[in-house]
Amino acid sequence: MDEAAAGPVRPDPAELADLLGRVGRGDRTSFEALYDQVSGPVHGLLVELLGDRGAAERVGSDVLVEVWRSAGGFRPGTDDPLVWVFTVADRHARGHAGDPRERERRRAPAFRGEMAETRRTRAYFDRLTARQRLALFLALHGCSAEDSAPLLGVSVRRARLDVRDGLIRMRDWLFRD
Repeated sequence: MDEAAAGPVRPDPAELADLLGRVGRGDRTSFEALYDQVSGPVHGLLVELLGDRGAAERVGSDVLVEVWRSAGGFRPGTDDPLVWVFTVADRHARGHAGDPRERERRRAPAFRGEMAETRRTRAYFDRLTARQRLALFLALHGCSAEDSAPLLGVSVRRARLDVRDGLIRMRDWLFRD
């Protein structure tokens, strides 16, 4: 079976982490290799989030520029490299076209309380395994287990279990405190 028929293949996390580290030090050749590996998955995620291929292409360019600029902030061993790149993409998708609802929400006094809760949730999210984090991230952005399994490098059943187990762990941590 050829690679195109098999569907998307998740880039190797160790290789991505290494590439991000080198990109963070300004290595242009490493950025080209990183671009080749993540531009397809980033574009696919942005199409899902924005619902428009043209917008996904425009936002995707901005995402990859930010990856180039902020790769020094990637924490190998702590962050999953694909989740890190997808988080940059998600942030850009949310800010696409200067969403006026987002700007208004940020002005609200409740936003500061929301940010504290977001930091707490993020700390718990970071405690999940890398595969659970990526599975949850993809599920929260509309990817089915069938679509995310190849990116995770696991069976569809395992992808579903990773989402379920991650949600259970998050629930237990969030409601324990």
